[in-house]
Amino acid sequence: GGYHAHLNCIPIERGLGSKLCSTMMTAAASTNRGHGFELRELQNPDIRVNAILRNFADDKELSGYFYAEIPFGENGDVKRFLYTALEQGQNGANGGRRGERKQVPLQFGREVLAAVLGVLSKDVEEECKDSFRKSFAKYE
Repeated sequence: GGYHAHLNCIPIERGLGSKLCSTMMTAAASTNRGHGFELRELQNPDIRVNAILRNFADDKELSGYFYAEIPFGENGDVKRFLYTALEQGQNGANGGRRGERKQVPLQFGREVLAAVLGVLSKDVEEECKDSFRKSFAKYE
């Protein structure tokens, strides 16, 4: 199998970091029909995400991840959050599934951002599409 990535870099106004963080954590806890997923803050700024993910690659259990950087403060401080989804396989004790983790919905980040900005996710999507089309119209 191959890997497929969705990367979004979206600038936000100064001062929205705290609201974005709390909205994201609430949404993570309540998504997947109320079962949620655990989004953890990476406390150590020296830990690189690829080093964390490389640990899973050796076990071949990682089936996806969600990573977010949220700006805080005036001096470029950033809070980083990570969720890792493991393959669902191999039965564990008591008939449960060992390593079972929930996938992050594809639209999760967009929906959180739309909630913070006070717009419907669909409106944000249409606005992005229109802007993209206009920027490439001269090449048609």
